[in-house]
Amino acid sequence: MKWKLFILFCISYLTGNAQQTIFTNLTSYEKRGDKMVYYFSYLAAVEDYKQALKIDPEKIHLQLKIAECYRMLNDPKNSEPWYAQAMTQQNLVKPEHRLHYAMALHSNGKFNEAQKWYKIYQNEVANDSRSERKIKGLEDIQSLFKDSITYKVTLAGVNSKEADFSPSYYQNGIVFVSSRVQRKAVKTVFSWNRSQFLDLYYAPESENGTYTNPTLFHSNVNTRLHEGPTTYFDNGTKMIFTRNNLMNGKQRESSDGVVKLKLYSSELMNGEWSSPVSLPFNNNEYSVGHPTITEDGNTLYFSSDKPGGIGGADIYKAEMVDGKWGEPVNLGPEINTEGNEMFPYIHPDNILFFASNGHGGLGGFDVFQATINDRTVKNLGAPFNSTFDDFGLVISHDRQSGFFSSNRTGGLGDDDIYHFQEKLEMVELIVFDKETGKTLEKVIVAIKAGSEAVVKYYTEASGSVVTILNPTKNYVADLSLAGYQPTTLSIEAQVLRVLNPLEIRVPMTQTRGEDVLLTPDLMLDTFRTVLHLEIDGSVKENIEESKKYEFKNLKKSIDFIRLVNSSEPVLDLLIDGTHTYLYDQSLGKMVDASGQINPIVKETLTADTTERKHNIINSLTRAGLKINFYEIKNIYYDFNRWNIRNDASSDLDKIVRLLESAVDINLVLTSHTDSRSSLKYNEWLSGKRADAAQEYLRNEGVNPGRITNLTFGETKLVNQCTDGVTCDETNHQLNRRTEFIIKLKK
Repeated sequence: MKWKLFILFCISYLTGNAQQTIFTNLTSYEKRGDKMVYYFSYLAAVEDYKQALKIDPEKIHLQLKIAECYRMLNDPKNSEPWYAQAMTQQNLVKPEHRLHYAMALHSNGKFNEAQKWYKIYQNEVANDSRSERKIKGLEDIQSLFKDSITYKVTLAGVNSKEADFSPSYYQNGIVFVSSRVQRKAVKTVFSWNRSQFLDLYYAPESENGTYTNPTLFHSNVNTRLHEGPTTYFDNGTKMIFTRNNLMNGKQRESSDGVVKLKLYSSELMNGEWSSPVSLPFNNNEYSVGHPTITEDGNTLYFSSDKPGGIGGADIYKAEMVDGKWGEPVNLGPEINTEGNEMFPYIHPDNILFFASNGHGGLGGFDVFQATINDRTVKNLGAPFNSTFDDFGLVISHDRQSGFFSSNRTGGLGDDDIYHFQEKLEMVELIVFDKETGKTLEKVIVAIKAGSEAVVKYYTEASGSVVTILNPTKNYVADLSLAGYQPTTLSIEAQVLRVLNPLEIRVPMTQTRGEDVLLTPDLMLDTFRTVLHLEIDGSVKENIEESKKYEFKNLKKSIDFIRLVNSSEPVLDLLIDGTHTYLYDQSLGKMVDASGQINPIVKETLTADTTERKHNIINSLTRAGLKINFYEIKNIYYDFNRWNIRNDASSDLDKIVRLLESAVDINLVLTSHTDSRSSLKYNEWLSGKRADAAQEYLRNEGVNPGRITNLTFGETKLVNQCTDGVTCDETNHQLNRRTEFIIKLKK
């Protein structure tokens, strides 16, 4: 992200062409590069240093200079190899260079190597908390991916091929910062990275909920230099925004010749924004920017590199007292680090969101949240954060949607704006009298997740309550009605993630309480138990129902299929042409989607797979049925590949046969990797493997609507081959797999 250090330095109004002219006559490429660095023209400096190194390869000290220039350009991909070469130069490399190298490795997803260099830096500079925070974050990095499937993230419709970032809500739309090339009156090129200067743009929300067709914000706000992040209050009639130190058309420089950032206020009057007014805590010698303000307009948060802070840029707050802004207060070491904290956003729930490269995370700038009262900092994790730079988050009042900025891969330009929407799952509870089957009206249904507040509903005449639940949380519902005993229902997150919409029939009794547990014994066993048996789990009632079942359509032959997965219990299926029966471990029975027990295989089956197979075959044989038995095993992949191997095709062909004969089932593909490479990469790789398996099945005529993909990366290894453990290829191979889970339709 080229603009991250925009908060720390804003370059004097000198174009790249002008600089080039001034320094053309310097005979040494290295001296020219040094001058370019002096004027913050890092991209030009890199070119000069590389040319100098090409002419004289013995000038290995230039490797460090090149690495530092790429760091200032926020380009860890290019800085890492130059740092790696420079690390051997003991007389030149300082502790901070080793920290910079560790951070580049971190951003490039090389977590183990990064941890090594953070520890080296920690031993050298023990009083810098960044190394401790980074090491701790890397040790617990897997936890940052646990909510990655909770939100749907898409590119916002406002992006260009240039930098677009830091949106703020304004008048049923967003105002954001962009360096896109303007059609009229193109701004001077910013010599730091040869990009256009920044302006503010406004994009309204359309009827279909998208944001498109951005236009330049008001001319009283946009100038010939940089304009940055904004905040609005008093129903959008007042704003505070970031801009270069520019008043009355003249730029103001610091004593070292740098045009710093300042905060300005403006008010909407008769449809026009008033001339900007400088806030009282601005200063020519340091930058003040990135504002966010509480809804009442009385507390302003911003980022600044003013002297006396904790790190490069810290977050401060200022209070409005008697119509005047008070002295800014640093938020302290809980929020601020020796690194940079920027892009704050204060939510009405008193939660502060901000970006930091000093706290532990996935690499680069990550987005964090902290409650203002206790200031406990939490990394938001994926999908908001990545190994790239992620920042500039704003979130709706209900915290279910919003925007953030990132230079991650897959975007249109340098930085892009992403929209996120929480994936909430619909759940319908139907409450009925256990004895009569009559639906119950006005049942109080109190639902909560953990320590969150209880939300109460009342059932309608149909006995129904419909609610929306977060698929990352475990919920408990307490049901109560006069004349009935209380009933407790537990709904686990994994059920919500996989089964949507989810309908749960809940019996209540007038004679005794019911403790209902809606949870599988093993991962994903939901498909085999939750929806298909009555919630009270009465085996006796199911057996009685099976006696009434008329087995009219039973074929003379029956398919007996066994699914063998590395990390799942062996699953047995029976298909008779009209019904599919799955082995239910909790009951020891073969049951269909309605909870009916197979009338031929009635006995309780053991969990022992060999004995179970023998008992099923004996029962079917005694009934005079011809048995078509076949076994399907999970498939494997080559290292760092996702193509379907020849040995996998035969099992996938069996899956096609299974889905063709059993129309009342769907399929879940769970894909995995071995532990080599980064968590993020392995998450992506397992997704590619799941997609490849699904594409194979689709090409064989399987309806893709019958297939669900779940990707786990390296989080569900079947052996001890974790990071740092030496394993041979045979053991690594066992982890590179796609497994098959069966889901019965209702």
